[in-house]
Amino acid sequence: MLGGSANVANNIIALGGEATVAGVAGKDRAGDVMRQLLDEKGIGSALFEDTRPTTIKTRVIAHNQQLVRFDKEESRRISGKVLENLVAFVQHAAGEHTAVIVSDYKKGVVSVN
Repeated sequence: MLGGSANVANNIIALGGEATVAGVAGKDRAGDVMRQLLDEKGIGSALFEDTRPTTIKTRVIAHNQQLVRFDKEESRRISGKVLENLVAFVQHAAGEHTAVIVSDYKKGVVSVN
């Protein structure tokens, strides 16, 4: 299931709009699944690969109620070529989109260097 900013993009698609998600994903199975889900939902994506793992959130649900959530993530700032490529993509996309929503949830993607 898509979460975070991908959930915002999914809501935009559900309302008949177009959306593109730009971000960072690990070189792992979770990143592959995220790319596949974005594609299946018709959400454009520019996911730049980093050495950190793709965030995974595991929810424990009983009787239709979430009891607890376990997050496997790394929130260090991105840097180097990954950051340069992401910033360049967002700058280019800003000129081609009606709106740009920047969402990070303090995960280290949006940072001041």
